[in-house]
Amino acid sequence: GRPRPTVLWFQNTHLLDSHMESEVSENSVETFSRVGMTTLSPVPPTPPVYREGPFNVLTLATTTALATLGKKRFNTLTLARPTEAPAFGGEPYNTLTLGPLSRKHLKMLLTCEASNNNITLPISIAVTLDMNLPPLSVEIQPPKSLPLREGEQQEIVCVVVGARPPPTITWWSGYQRVLQATLTTSADGNMTTSSVVLTPRPEHNGSFLRCVAETHAAPASLDDTWYLVVHYVPRATCTYGASLDAANIKEGDDVYFECSIQANPAVIRVSWRHDEKVLVHNVSAGVIVSNQSLVLQRVTR
Repeated sequence: GRPRPTVLWFQNTHLLDSHMESEVSENSVETFSRVGMTTLSPVPPTPPVYREGPFNVLTLATTTALATLGKKRFNTLTLARPTEAPAFGGEPYNTLTLGPLSRKHLKMLLTCEASNNNITLPISIAVTLDMNLPPLSVEIQPPKSLPLREGEQQEIVCVVVGARPPPTITWWSGYQRVLQATLTTSADGNMTTSSVVLTPRPEHNGSFLRCVAETHAAPASLDDTWYLVVHYVPRATCTYGASLDAANIKEGDDVYFECSIQANPAVIRVSWRHDEKVLVHNVSAGVIVSNQSLVLQRVTR
């Protein structure tokens, strides 16, 4: 437009400082001028709003708006000095560079407003910034009923906060991937929840579950690990003593037995039975009970 318009930039409804550079190209000869921003013009009631991005954190986002507001352009410049923007057919344009970008820039509304007289209302165009963000936190939320008990099915939940777009979440039982898991994302996209169903077994006791959240657009991963405590009934196995030749037992020999026990919590009492009759420690009767060992002396038919 004529005269050359004044361009204002707004962050949401806040007028930004006058540090942007306005450029104009006329007959392939570029001139540069500072845009004075000494007056506050009213924001147009409903400027057209565009979505730009997503941009990664720690990058520079550059937006260029023509004074005619018929076009717009966005570039992503990774921690580098902004490149000089090409001419737009002799039309004035203004460039705003933000960066390094951080989470606070997510969904930021930027409005470019141009005016060249006091008669007509200024015209404007707006963009909102979308961003790729790595996860801020990953937390496994154990079930309320602890410790785990053998055979009692439980749902284990993993909550990931701050990742954008929603992360990929994988579960690992020890070093084996768990394939069946559910995934939900909150309406605002800030929290993603994944859950798995576990039916505890004795061999799970002392093992671990790991939840891993990964974002590929902004490469990063976080994980949380939960160690399992499983209560289960004792498993007992009775064997001959290691020094005994079980295939060559004769009448009058002493016979040794060992009881191997797996239990959580630990057993508090061990008893021995013969034909459903409890064996009591009695040396004179040839019965010796010591912890998890049993000796029957001078066995007979």
